[in-house]
Amino acid sequence: IMVRDGNFDTASTAEPFIEVFSAGNSGASGLTAPKEGKNLIVTASSDNFRVGSIDNISGFSSRGPAVDGRWVPTISAPGAQIASTRNDDGGSCGTAIAGTNNLYSFCSGTSMAAPHTSGVIVLVTEWWRGFAEGGADPSPAMAKALLVNGAVDMGTAD
Repeated sequence: IMVRDGNFDTASTAEPFIEVFSAGNSGASGLTAPKEGKNLIVTASSDNFRVGSIDNISGFSSRGPAVDGRWVPTISAPGAQIASTRNDDGGSCGTAIAGTNNLYSFCSGTSMAAPHTSGVIVLVTEWWRGFAEGGADPSPAMAKALLVNGAVDMGTAD
């Protein structure tokens, strides 16, 4: 429902809201709620040059299909060994990258991949505004369609 109207307080006006979710880190065990929701852009994690090939889904990345058979995740983006801000409390993402004044760490997870997808959606929206009459935003469905149709298959085309 939020995809079609992101502001529940304005009953008379539909205000579309583009939602990007991380797929989760349950591996082949599957997706968890709300990641199976319809009309969401769900991002899986792919490896990157630090740990392998960008054409590989990270082993920890949740994947579909959804219970009703839909293709989920929508897209993948690098999420393994991504430089991110360091967790000062230790644990996950707590080991500093040398030469960063202890501010950054390599982190892995679909939560590292989803921001890549969000950034692409921002760029697609900027591009769309240049073509749309009056500089209108793309609908969530159009943004998702542009993202999916501009993606490159990983391995076997399907």
